[in-house]
Amino acid sequence: MTFNDYVLPNEALSKGDIDANAFQHKPYLDQQIKDRGYKLVSVGKTFVYPIAGYSKKIKSLDELKDGSQVAVPNDPTNLGRSLLLLQKVGLIKLKDGVGLLPTSLDIVENPKI
Repeated sequence: MTFNDYVLPNEALSKGDIDANAFQHKPYLDQQIKDRGYKLVSVGKTFVYPIAGYSKKIKSLDELKDGSQVAVPNDPTNLGRSLLLLQKVGLIKLKDGVGLLPTSLDIVENPKI
């Protein structure tokens, strides 16, 4: 079955249209259960797709100029993954202990972007 929106597989599963799905990480599933009231449970683990940064203009982070704009996903779990990646490469600093779901409110230093 093909879906063209990340919300649809869990909706189909919740309605009983499909028996299982495997496309999301646990924080995304947890957020969907919280937001939509689904009665779904994780029955196994697979793998998580890595997240990375891409640009048509620069070849390395050293070329990133002060004040540059970086686009991040607008869903809570992938936003969190993106912010953690930006922190890992030194572009931002997040509050200590933010866990897997930081938001823009958790950024305490933003020296470059």
